[in-house]
Amino acid sequence: MKVKLFIWLAVWKRCWTADRLARRGLPHPVACPTCDQEAEDIRHTLSGCVFARKIWFNALRLIGLQELAPTRREPSFQEWWRRASARAPRDMRKGFNTMVLLVA
Repeated sequence: MKVKLFIWLAVWKRCWTADRLARRGLPHPVACPTCDQEAEDIRHTLSGCVFARKIWFNALRLIGLQELAPTRREPSFQEWWRRASARAPRDMRKGFNTMVLLVA
């Protein structure tokens, strides 16, 4: 249940990342605390950050789908997931989607 809730929050951009904290006038880091390269939002945290992309690449490499790893140009986590799932071989889609849920 916690995984489903987190994914729902991520898809609807309801996670408490720096961009959301800033909109509420709350203290927040200026840049991503992990890479210090870009502003932190849910897209960056889950698929745009250099460290997130490396995690995705390594996780997907385990099942031979490293070519589906997100790139820096992804418009959103949800859009990357939708496109990557469509590109995954049909017999691996369920496993791919499960991996996305667990890695995210």
